[in-house]
Amino acid sequence: MNPNRLPRAFRLPLIFATLGLGSALAIIAATENVPAADTVKQNAPTLQTDFPRADLNGDGVVDYVDLGIVGVAVGYGNCTGCPEDVNNDGVVNEGDLMLVRNAWSSLDGPLPPPPLPPNIVPLTPVEQLGKFMVFDTTLSNPIGQSCAACHTPETGFVGPSSRINAIGCDTPGVIPGRVGDRKPYTYNYASFSPNGVTLGDRVGAYTGGQFWDGRAATPEEQSQAPPVNPNEMNNTSAQSTANPGFPYSPLLVEKLKSRPYTPLLKQVYGENVFTTNTPDTIYVLFSQAIAAFEASREINQFSSQYDSSMHAVPPSNKYTFTASQENGRALYFGKAKCSQCHSSADDSELTKATNGKNVFTMYCYANLGIPKNMANPFYKMTDPSNPGYNREGENFIDYGLGGFLYPKQGLPIANVGPGSDGRGDFLAVNGMFLSPTIRNVDKRPYPAFVKNYMHNGLFKSLKQVVHFYNTRNLTTLPGEVIDFTLPNPYANLKGKPLWDKPEIISPLTLTNPTGAKPLADGEIRPANINPNTNGYGEVGNLGLTEQEEIDLVNFMSTLTDGYSLPSK
Repeated sequence: MNPNRLPRAFRLPLIFATLGLGSALAIIAATENVPAADTVKQNAPTLQTDFPRADLNGDGVVDYVDLGIVGVAVGYGNCTGCPEDVNNDGVVNEGDLMLVRNAWSSLDGPLPPPPLPPNIVPLTPVEQLGKFMVFDTTLSNPIGQSCAACHTPETGFVGPSSRINAIGCDTPGVIPGRVGDRKPYTYNYASFSPNGVTLGDRVGAYTGGQFWDGRAATPEEQSQAPPVNPNEMNNTSAQSTANPGFPYSPLLVEKLKSRPYTPLLKQVYGENVFTTNTPDTIYVLFSQAIAAFEASREINQFSSQYDSSMHAVPPSNKYTFTASQENGRALYFGKAKCSQCHSSADDSELTKATNGKNVFTMYCYANLGIPKNMANPFYKMTDPSNPGYNREGENFIDYGLGGFLYPKQGLPIANVGPGSDGRGDFLAVNGMFLSPTIRNVDKRPYPAFVKNYMHNGLFKSLKQVVHFYNTRNLTTLPGEVIDFTLPNPYANLKGKPLWDKPEIISPLTLTNPTGAKPLADGEIRPANINPNTNGYGEVGNLGLTEQEEIDLVNFMSTLTDGYSLPSK
């Protein structure tokens, strides 16, 4: 029996009876704004490369119908051979619901929200409060989307839908048809990022902040943005006096007064929190609780195979690398140059904050020359009735850090166009994006699950990412190298470029624009090379073999949390 085919008056009791309160509320909240079935089916891809058993009613699409079928069956216990046992483990439970969510086909949204998972470690009251808020589906407008809808634990706190990752970019928002311009930035280990974007002598590059472009200085500021983003949780915003420059949601604050966790909120912030604080101040408290959860050991576990190996801090003997993983590790910290951005081992401030553990990023910014991802639905989202619409259509250019730092100085995005001061990219930041941690970069709920990578979700596998780093400047003609410092880098090429052109071709910001090979140990950069060349030899022409690319991927897979208990 399918609850979504029943009248609502009969559907609610049935869902409550079979799922229990928590899961039932999650599904009901999500179904409040389900797109019409024919609309979902029209936009749905096939499931040939995904989890085929998730399409329970055989209509070629994974949607709320399939979620409802599994949801009603949850709780019946052993179910060997039942079609509702999506993962074929002999019981219908939350694991099957998770797989249906992961195989979700509709690109219109909203996606079904993930359930509140059990605690992995003991949480403090404020951390627990933040967790409740992150998984609360009623805080969007209309209800149906939680923060966790875009940041699910089983994927390393990034996008939850294999099909959307494979075909598009960002997780759809609560309003059908709305989507963001970038993929979700991971929660994992983001709390260690330095506050604010700064150009420091420590690493000689811009570092710190939150989001891909650093526009939020702290995790607290980051968590204030999605609820009032029209392409995400869509709450109407109001200007805040408690935190100038950051809008807040009066509706969300009003909802906090009557949530199941409201007693815990009062325990954390005081019994009179709603009478002694203004709504915009309460919104700041809301963001502080979420930031506390994001900084907890449940999010930042340090519990991977790497953390159980001889290379961990402190060293351990609970896991031994394979030969491929060990070679990948040597390449990561050597020839492949990954550690130039994706390691904190030489950063005393970060290692002090992590008790010596490597977060596998320096939280620095780089323009890697990523091509546009024209498969992102954001390029087609040009309806001005949506406050978050794309005003430039297919001409939209994502300038990354340049889209944040220049407006802060009263200049237009990237300092180009009307209002520019004529100095161009004088900060040398256009096209740069924050380097996320490599920890959990390969975390996925099942082997066939597709994750997407880079700020725009262009790449669909770690192998593809490594191959891009290895060959960005190369063509089909062996030995031919594209020099992006030339006025027309593609003129007179004899071979075909292996990759589409970078979205931002800028010798000022592009890492290793000339495509120089990495320097060997002890080798000195040639004297005729511009000393301002960014990231000499780090990207584009690494000279890695196919097996070395595979070894790097195998090493990065050792950074997936969950192998051991979270580190203390």
